[in-house]
Amino acid sequence: MEKIILFVVVFFLSKEVFPQSQGQALVDSLHGALPGIPPGNSLQRAKVLNDLGKAYLNISAYTEASACFYECKQISERLNEKRLLAETYRNIALISFSNKDLVKADEENNKSLAIYKELKDIPGQGAALKSMAGDYLELVLSLKDTAKNRIKAEQYYNQALQLYEQANDKKGEAGIYMNQSILCFADYQKKIELALLAKKIWDTLYENSNSPTINVGNIGVAYLDIVRYDTLHRTKPSAIIPASNKEKLDLAEKYIDSAITMGKSKQDVENIAYFTGVLAELQAVKGDYKNAYLNFRDYQNTTDSIFSQEHKNKIAALENKNEMDKRTLEIEQQKLQVKEQKKNTFIALALLLIAAAIGFLYYRISAVRRQKNEELTRLNKELDDANKLKAKFFGILSHDLRSPVANLVSFLNLRKIDPNALSREEAQDREIKIGNSAQTLLEAMESMLLWSKSQMEQFRAERKPVRIDALFSYLKKIFMDNKNITLSFSNEDEVFVETDENFLKTIMYNLTANAVKALTNRADGQIEWKAWHENDQFFLSISDNGPGINKEKIKALYDETAISGSAHGLGLHIIRDMAKAINCHIEMNPVTGAGTKFILSF
Repeated sequence: MEKIILFVVVFFLSKEVFPQSQGQALVDSLHGALPGIPPGNSLQRAKVLNDLGKAYLNISAYTEASACFYECKQISERLNEKRLLAETYRNIALISFSNKDLVKADEENNKSLAIYKELKDIPGQGAALKSMAGDYLELVLSLKDTAKNRIKAEQYYNQALQLYEQANDKKGEAGIYMNQSILCFADYQKKIELALLAKKIWDTLYENSNSPTINVGNIGVAYLDIVRYDTLHRTKPSAIIPASNKEKLDLAEKYIDSAITMGKSKQDVENIAYFTGVLAELQAVKGDYKNAYLNFRDYQNTTDSIFSQEHKNKIAALENKNEMDKRTLEIEQQKLQVKEQKKNTFIALALLLIAAAIGFLYYRISAVRRQKNEELTRLNKELDDANKLKAKFFGILSHDLRSPVANLVSFLNLRKIDPNALSREEAQDREIKIGNSAQTLLEAMESMLLWSKSQMEQFRAERKPVRIDALFSYLKKIFMDNKNITLSFSNEDEVFVETDENFLKTIMYNLTANAVKALTNRADGQIEWKAWHENDQFFLSISDNGPGINKEKIKALYDETAISGSAHGLGLHIIRDMAKAINCHIEMNPVTGAGTKFILSF
């Protein structure tokens, strides 16, 4: 099966995280402190609300966090508390980023950066620039104006790194290295080098955020992506990148398992779910489909519970409520200055905005539902195609290995009947034939199994020049022990064909095997293969002097609905599918009682 799932390394902004029980205890403590704040102490209430919002954020309670941040924002604006307002803008940007509203996230981060510049707060400026770079990185990952947005992301990350180095903020430097590694995309050498730099710093520091977890997991994803996507082998082996795919996959599994373990130690539900999904993809690449399916189900269930549409709707409603509260306050202030008619106009405008917001939310819900249904349909089709492909390979193996095994068994049975009935020379001759037959069977099995392994991910032909004489030699070696049959091969033009060698070899083998079977009871059996080209077109033909082929078996060559089995032309069924895959046209000329002739044209 082709790639099960198309998976991109998703960037998460870092935030402080605590174990779930500790995080909930902090929420309960801060929530209980709100009623005890004196009514006139708005600044204290704003600070508690900001801390409470961050606590809610740590346990992924985005709706409650949004409510706290918007109220804190209103108080900070009214009191002109700039530092608290800058921090609140960044927190709101984080909520918007988590809900994929990148335009709003960038807008809030710019507000935060402007205040930090005014306050000459270097760490604050670095944090705001890092968040802004994250917004543009997410746009790049979403394939939106990638060249322009990538330049913006690189610019902001470099500016933030300079500020962190100026402030000797090692944690900040590690965060920049991690995000820059994501921006490297297919430059896996540089991607892994930067991520390891970040890991080296975090290994020496205590960091109570989810950034180290994400960074370690991203290293594992990078090794996995080299195996999955670097088909042209542009990434060369190095001190950190092993040569074999097995070693790369082992490293990928090591770092992904480590990320999941780190997430569990902090009860970081989001990243546990995310890297469980990555682990499912890794297991699928390794062929461990059972565990891949189970882990993918865990990933989906957890992700749906965290980022459900209901939560997004609640957050959007809070944002609308905040805007409406602000607009209502403005209207109240203008009531003393305007007439009743102007007041009614503003009220009508507010109602129109509410209707537009409701319409937009309904459209978004429909779009998300449609997208999920399309994804489910695609996955079901890929699973069905994979099952059909597996059945087809088992059919090819059972059919094409039957004849060589039967020949070997026949030689062994002749030896077993009466070992003393043969002269020494005849016995030696039999031993040689048994050895040749066993060697032929081994070569056939090895060839078919290697081919089937190479085809398991995608059932597609790989075209290259194929020498017909080499295929004739293969057939002569396979069927040389049929003494009652004369095989002849003609290739006067020394034909080369641009096609898939394994597909064509399977077709020619099955046609020859069917002809040999048809001539079993004839003492003067003849099979003739010819190759020639005519008017820039290549032809192959096989003819025999057997009894011909019946109509029931002919159906399997042209009718995909014909019954497939050992008694109903499985060989022709295989020939039909192989020929279709390499655009080979097969014409059959049966003559009752006078043999059969197949012509292959390319």
